[in-house]
Amino acid sequence: MTTHIHYFMKKFRLIISLLGLFIGGGIVLVSLSSASASQAYSQENFSHRKLYWGEEILPDNLFYPVIAMADKARLEMSLPTERIYLQINYSHRRLGYAKELLIKGQKDLAQSTLTKSQKYLNYAAQAILECEVEDEVKLHLLSSIDFHLGEVNSMMDSFLPSQKEPIEKLIQETLTFRDLLQRDLEIE
Repeated sequence: MTTHIHYFMKKFRLIISLLGLFIGGGIVLVSLSSASASQAYSQENFSHRKLYWGEEILPDNLFYPVIAMADKARLEMSLPTERIYLQINYSHRRLGYAKELLIKGQKDLAQSTLTKSQKYLNYAAQAILECEVEDEVKLHLLSSIDFHLGEVNSMMDSFLPSQKEPIEKLIQETLTFRDLLQRDLEIE
């Protein structure tokens, strides 16, 4: 009889666990849906997140906020040098997202994603200038900045003049950081 009770309890726990996962998943979907609606900006492209599968999840996907939160959490838990590498990685990833969004004709979202990409590079540069890191890290960031600036410049014609302004401002900040990093490497 004890084996029957044990078997029944295992089944009961499994059913309760699956039910909990199902309810939790439903809550996440509803939360993402309402969060994307509440975060809608005045531009039409921002307010229309889609749910699609089988492709890379871009900022226009309903699940993108989950990825963004995971990225932020990973940054918060990382050590300074690892954080710099993550910021560079996130910058490159968002640069790719911006290109894909331009291909899809979503200029507003591409512009927003591109500015986030540029900010990640600038955060990495600022962190390098504020803490002690190996020259290898500085050189990696400098080559990433040069690559990034080349890609951004090739994309600029796709944007309207009003969309270019914040990007150009961030480019100027990036150029300032690049100059500071180069001087820092020359001093050592």
